[in-house]
Amino acid sequence: MTEKRSKPTVSAWLVFLATLLFYGLFTSQIPITDPVESVYAETAREMLDGHSWLSPVLFARPWYDKPPLVYWLLIAGFTIGGVSDTTARLTMAALTAVTVTTCWRLTGRWLKDAVTANWTAIILATSLAFWLIGHLIVTDMLLLLFNMLAMITVAREMTGDNRGSRAFRPYLAAGIWLGLSVLSKGPVGVVLPLVIIGLYAGLSGRLGRLSGRLAVMAAVAMAVAAPWYIYMFCLHGDEFIRVGLGLHNFTRATVSEHPDDNVWYYYLVVFPLGLMPWSACWLASMTGRGKSPADRFLWLWQAAVILFYSLVATKYPTYAFVAQVPAAIVTARFVAGRLATGSAGRRLLWVGGPVFALGLALTAGSWFVAGSRPAAAVVVLIATMAAVAAVVGRRPGFSLPALVGGLVVVMLTTVVITALPYCHSRSLKSAAAAVEGCQQTGIIGDYRTSLVFYSRQIAWSVREKIPVARHDPWAGKYTMPETGWQQFVGLPGSKAVVVRENPSGWWQRLSEAGFVPVKSSGDYTIFCRDH
Repeated sequence: MTEKRSKPTVSAWLVFLATLLFYGLFTSQIPITDPVESVYAETAREMLDGHSWLSPVLFARPWYDKPPLVYWLLIAGFTIGGVSDTTARLTMAALTAVTVTTCWRLTGRWLKDAVTANWTAIILATSLAFWLIGHLIVTDMLLLLFNMLAMITVAREMTGDNRGSRAFRPYLAAGIWLGLSVLSKGPVGVVLPLVIIGLYAGLSGRLGRLSGRLAVMAAVAMAVAAPWYIYMFCLHGDEFIRVGLGLHNFTRATVSEHPDDNVWYYYLVVFPLGLMPWSACWLASMTGRGKSPADRFLWLWQAAVILFYSLVATKYPTYAFVAQVPAAIVTARFVAGRLATGSAGRRLLWVGGPVFALGLALTAGSWFVAGSRPAAAVVVLIATMAAVAAVVGRRPGFSLPALVGGLVVVMLTTVVITALPYCHSRSLKSAAAAVEGCQQTGIIGDYRTSLVFYSRQIAWSVREKIPVARHDPWAGKYTMPETGWQQFVGLPGSKAVVVRENPSGWWQRLSEAGFVPVKSSGDYTIFCRDH
């Protein structure tokens, strides 16, 4: 018995370490970027510095955008490794490695199929959207991890051999995971999974028998998440309800923050693109999908997520990210089946073809988006991959997943290296040293929180006149300190101003007020006075 249990443990560590190495590469070279990552990193830093462990703080003000779990995770990393961009990225890389490893273990236990579990880990870790989110400091990976734990825990009970049992333990465990999902990204962390599980129970004719267990699951989730929400309400009162639950949840769902993106087919385009290089295999798996309870659960899971977020007014590419797990599993089942029954040419078509397509897409993206031509060398790698896959593809099994996964890792790592200049253009890390020691710092143009994170000093958003109070639905999102130009000039002490390009002739005003340029980089210039 001991020997049998030791094997998956060793394998799990190998999966974890391989994923951590892949996602942890070059973390010290990638700065915190604007506008999203810097907000999460800076919030965690201010919570740590101010010992505000429960109430998120941004720009020394209460911040209600997201619940605290992602900040707690970053604070833990900062406590261990110090406050830095490298620590923040390594923390998220470790979370990504835990997610891939957990998915591999859960899939193997649920489906009792090691080949499918291996392919699931490869497909998940090398899918474009998962790869991008795994490198970002955002909340979506935490939500995916806890949603996955809850959904597969329940799925094993509802679709397995013991699906007629009266066990409550899986539903209790799922309730805990759903409560942590809520603490990761808000009420959607429990609402959507409960809807999906309830739909499956209803379609399988067992909603009546399972209603008690589903109620227990919901109650446990509420018991886990509610204490933080009660604490925040007691501390901040109606403002937390109006902004935290109203603006960042209800308003997002009913009012489009980006109206141009609010089209019904948004996720029908974005989601398949995020599955590259496995998009074609995922689409093909629809035609040959199985009729087992597990297959029905997986397809309902995906469809419900995409439909739900298609109905939500505000659309982001990351919203449907939680459907990556069921998509990876059904794609893995399809690919594993093709490898087991198809010829070498067919295996090469279904495995080598998608990777070749990803190489072309990444090359084009690096060229046109980041202006990075060296990524064209990826095409050479694809040609090598195709040649090797033609040989190794004659034998089904784990050898081909390892080959394909390894080559995609090299390919994506190449893209990381070539995209570094683009990442630096999205950050004000290099500007922090120039404003160090200034008593007042201002930003003219787009407010960039990365300057605050790196300089450890809150900066003013400087406008022509003192900004009037906003009354649009999104006013609560803007909590940075704002001031008019004359008021900023009149503040005591030395000053630094970061100007993006030259909006509305600001350079002349700065010169007339005695500011001199001290540093230019990318699209910004830093002016200082009395410093």
